[in-house]
Amino acid sequence: MSASPDEAGNRALDFLCRQYRESIRLVHVDSLPVPVYGFDPKGWYLFVVNGQMPSRLSAAEYVAV
Repeated sequence: MSASPDEAGNRALDFLCRQYRESIRLVHVDSLPVPVYGFDPKGWYLFVVNGQMPSRLSAAEYVAV
């Protein structure tokens, strides 16, 4: 094998990251469906995460940037 274990591991991580990135989408939303204690949406962009994540059943996950 021409690659070192570190290089091979980095290639595997790159592959897995690409697969994960291709399996999700971020959709911009204006607000949360219910208020969240301590979250002030002013100055933040809010996204809901949509994707094919087998470990999730039906709960929505949000990302604030």
